[in-house]
Amino acid sequence: MIDYIFLERALEAAKVKLIKKADFNIMDCFKLFDWRNIGNINQSDMYLSLQEYFGYEVDKIRFQNQSYLVLRRFDKNNDSHLDFVEFSSLLLPVSNEFASILAGRPDYYMNRQEIEMN
Repeated sequence: MIDYIFLERALEAAKVKLIKKADFNIMDCFKLFDWRNIGNINQSDMYLSLQEYFGYEVDKIRFQNQSYLVLRRFDKNNDSHLDFVEFSSLLLPVSNEFASILAGRPDYYMNRQEIEMN
């Protein structure tokens, strides 16, 4: 139980650290994982995106175990996918102050890319 509490604290601290980055927002982050542009992400999307954008290297079995736990916790409708609302709950911190900062931050990079392409 103590390990769980420390892990939750570490996760919350990581979320707050991410929110303090002025150019971070939920929509752009979601779009990185939703590279198929279908409105949700699955284990495979997570794995490929983490490899492509972040250089995440871990064996597939270990990743499946980790992503299963993420889906178990945040996939509210149990469809083995995270939609935007479920993904947002994964990133939003418990602190209302920091959550409101992130929730009110508009997407930036993806809109800019679409504008530049036109």
